[in-house]
Order: sequence, then C-alpha cells, then structure tokens
Amino acid sequence: MQFSRIAAAAGVAILIQILPAGAEDMTVADEIKAARIALDQAFQRHDRAAIQKMVTADHLAVTTYYGKPFTTADELAGITEFVADYFDFTEGDVTVFSPDAAMITFENFYKGTFRGRPLPEHVFVSEIWLKQGGTWKQQLYQETPIAP
Repeated sequence: MQFSRIAAAAGVAILIQILPAGAEDMTVADEIKAARIALDQAFQRHDRAAIQKMVTADHLAVTTYYGKPFTTADELAGITEFVADYFDFTEGDVTVFSPDAAMITFENFYKGTFRGRPLPEHVFVSEIWLKQGGTWKQQLYQETPIAP
C-alpha cells in the first residue's frame, strides 16, 4: 500500500515536469470551477458550516441586493433570507495569477429573493479564490446585474 502511494506520487511528479506550462493552469481552472459549484450549493442548502470552510477569514460579497459589502458573518446571519434557484451558468473563464490565486468570471441566471425582494435574474459574477492550507477558498464575490 505504501509503495503504491509512493509510486503514484512519483508518477505525478514526473508528469508535472513534462506537461506543458498551461496544463497546471487547466488543473487550477478545474479546481476553481468545482469549488465555485460546491460553494453555490452550500448557499442553496443554507449550510453555514460548509460556507465557512469554503471562504477566507476576510471574505467579502458585493451585490446589489445586499446593499453594502457583506462579510461572511453578515451573509450567514441572513442566509435563510436568501432563496435562489439557479437555472443556468456559463462555464466561466479562469485567470490564474499564481498556483495559489485565481479569478473566475461568468454569467449566472437565477430566480429568487433576498429578504423578500427579487434577485436580479441575469448577473455577471467575478470571484477571487485563494489556496489556503491546500484548499481553494473564495475571498471575494462580486455580482453585477446585466440588463435583459
């Protein structure tokens, strides 16, 4: 068992050395896309513990419906007042700044409410993600409505 782990690690190390430079960026992009979906699902489930694990300590969210930049504490305090059904996402474009920092931008379509007021149905989203302790965490979420 130990030998197979060592052999697998050695194989990955060799593969990383021979992959083209952009291959690492593709891995980061895939990781960011998966993390983004997991965080969106945690918000839909109102899963406070999962959300806290997936955002940085200094996380901020900026949306038109919040009315001000929200910290994680602000978001968690109002989590049950956020109700949304996501019905479409664009795949997203990931810009890798370093092995531990990246940005994803995408369009999002949903229906829902926050504190009883309708959410914009079509938005452009920018997210900054940092790798901390081996895990991707969202540091900034910014959402801008797009006119229909």
